[in-house]
This record gives sequence, structure tokens and C-alpha cells, in this order.
Amino acid sequence: MPILAFGKVIKQAREERKLTQVDVAEQTGIDAAYISRIETDNQRNITIETLERIGRIVGLRLVLRKIRQSPIRLQDMSEWSELHNEFAAHEDHARGKGE
Repeated sequence: MPILAFGKVIKQAREERKLTQVDVAEQTGIDAAYISRIETDNQRNITIETLERIGRIVGLRLVLRKIRQSPIRLQDMSEWSELHNEFAAHEDHARGKGE
């Protein structure tokens, strides 16, 4: 399973929908430069509200769940990738594309 940084997941989803950062900015009211910093993992302290607003446009949903006793370190992006892949599989199944 490839390890993706959180911003790269957002960028990949945006590109799959053939949207530019400007498109997302216009639809969310979030500055395109801020979106760029998120996608390149150069923006810290991103609010859940911001992630949800972007997610609605690019087809991602933020799901929080406890996955272990200790807190997730931001450096441990493999877990974000696992969550993204698990969510994508769930969405495919819900759309009738999964097994």
C-alpha cells in the first residue's frame, strides 16, 4: 500500500475530478494559495471545517475514529493513507463497485 501524505490525498481527489485549485477556491471561499500549501503539506494547523469544505468539493469525507491508544503523530502519514484507502473501498462498495 503506498504511503500518501494528507495533502497529496486531497490533490489526487481534486485532480480525479478535473478541478483546479482555483475551482476549489471559488467553490469553498478558501484562498487558492492556502489550498496549494495544504496540498504540498506546507500548511499546518488546518481546521476540520476547512478539510470538510475542501472534501465536499473534491469528493472526500473526513472521518474521525479512534484507531489506537496513543495519539496519531502527524508524521505517521501511513495511517492517513490507510484511512483514505479504507474510505475509498467503503465508498466503492456503497456505489455498487465493490465486492
